[in-house]
Amino acid sequence: MLAGSLAATLLPQGRAWGADPTLWLALTEPGGAYAEAAAALREDWAAAPRRAELLIAPARELLALASAPPRLVVSLGAGALRAVVDRMQNDAALARVPLLASLLPRASYEAVVGHRMPASASAVLLDQPLDRHFELLRQALPTRRKVGMLLGPDTVPLRPALLAAAAARGMQLNALALPSASQDLYPALREVLDDSEVLLTLPDSLLLQPGALQNLLIAAYRQRVPVATYSAAQVKAGATLALFTSPAQAARQTSAAMQAFLAGRGLPPVRLAESFSVAVNAQVGRSLGLALDDANTLAAAVRRQEVAR
Repeated sequence: MLAGSLAATLLPQGRAWGADPTLWLALTEPGGAYAEAAAALREDWAAAPRRAELLIAPARELLALASAPPRLVVSLGAGALRAVVDRMQNDAALARVPLLASLLPRASYEAVVGHRMPASASAVLLDQPLDRHFELLRQALPTRRKVGMLLGPDTVPLRPALLAAAAARGMQLNALALPSASQDLYPALREVLDDSEVLLTLPDSLLLQPGALQNLLIAAYRQRVPVATYSAAQVKAGATLALFTSPAQAARQTSAAMQAFLAGRGLPPVRLAESFSVAVNAQVGRSLGLALDDANTLAAAVRRQEVAR
C-alpha cells in the first residue's frame, strides 16, 4: 500500500515532467526502508515552505521518464545513488544538477561517488559520530571497559578516531585489522573476543560477507561477550544493543538539507546522523547476565551527555 501511494506522486495531476523546476527523490526500491523514508520526507515537506515540486519514484523510473533535469536530485540508498551517478556520466545536463545522497553509510557513498564526484554533491549519512557509540557503551555497560573491534577496509582508517573516542571515556580499545583477502574471520574474531568485554561493530564491507555477521554473533554469544552494533535488524538477529538512525529520522535531516538548498544556502557539507535511536535485545542481555536499561532510557541518557558536552 505504501509503495503504491508513493508511485501515485510521480506525475502531478494535469502536468508534464519538466513543466516547472522540480526536485527528484530517487529511491533504490519502492518498498521497505526507502518507502518509509520517502513517506516521512513527503510528510515533512508538506509542512515546510514549498518552493518546488517533489517527485518520488524508484531511481530508474525517474531517469527513464524525465524530460528535463531537476533543480536537485536526492537519492535514497546506495542503489539509487549508483543509478543517478551512472546516468550523470553520460548526461551533461544532469551532471550539472546538485546531488544529495541519503539513507546510506559513508563507505557506500564514497564507493559509489569516488572519482566520479558530480560537480556538486553531498550526503546525509547513516553513520553515527564515534563518540556516540562509546557513550552508549558507557551508559549501557558501565563496568565493561575493554572494547573489541574487527576493522575491515572501510573502518581501518577510523582507528585513530576510535582510539581517541574510547580513551575519552576511560575505555581500552582492542581493534584488530582484518586481512583484506581473508574469507575466514574466525581466527581474528577469536583473538579479539579473548581480550574483550564487549564487541563493537561498524559498517564494513568485509563484515557484510554472507554468513559473517551470524558467525560473529554466535561466537560472541558463546564467549558471553555482548555485541553492540549499528543496526536494529542485527539486534533482532542476536546482537545485544544497537545505535542507529531510523529511515524517518534520516528523512527529516534530509528534508532540512533540501530546504536549506531551496533557501539559496547551497547543499550542506557531508553530515553524520543527527537524530538516533537505540535498540536492546533484552532476552540476549538477560542470558548474558546483563542488567540493561530499556532502549528509550539509554537513548535519553546519551542525548543528555551530548547536550552537556
